[in-house]
Amino acid sequence: MLASAAFLAALLVTLLFALALLALTFLLFAISLLAATALLSTTALLAAFLSGSRRFDRFVRIALFFHSIFL
Repeated sequence: MLASAAFLAALLVTLLFALALLALTFLLFAISLLAATALLSTTALLAAFLSGSRRFDRFVRIALFFHSIFL
């Protein structure tokens, strides 16, 4: 009886540890996805700001307009 209780306790600890690792994996995935999106949008906006084209100026105005809406 004591051995089965110890086994169940160890199984519970292992299950909780596995769930914590899974949650950490999803959290790190979300953070890396957010960082990649920020880098991509920063690169696009920087390219738009540094170029003198009218089309890029319009893109920057539209992008910053929507950015201010969703903040």
